[in-house]
Amino acid sequence: MSERDLQRVQVLAEVIGGRRTTASAATVLALSTRQVHRLLKARPNSATSTRGLIYATIDDLQTDLDAWLNDYSEQRTHQGRYCFGKTPMQTFLDAAPAAREKQIGDQALAVASA
Repeated sequence: MSERDLQRVQVLAEVIGGRRTTASAATVLALSTRQVHRLLKARPNSATSTRGLIYATIDDLQTDLDAWLNDYSEQRTHQGRYCFGKTPMQTFLDAAPAAREKQIGDQALAVASA
């Protein structure tokens, strides 16, 4: 497990334990507070899902995090105004060529000045 994965586990454990706010966790994890809330609620078998849930191993928690991230990014449809019901990953992949065309970099500046 990478350092980044270990940090995610630690931050979520702090939120569950009440030692960190969801806003603080969202900042550290580079997620929105809504995503942190959804992550905490995604686990069954609890009134507030993961709040108060103790994982036996970090691998169990990582499995749940991976499943949630896959569902959030690649399974559920996007609710954005101009995403037209696509998943976030499909929206990103569809927009990547247009973003590359508009990207300003050293090559784009060299072509523009020539």
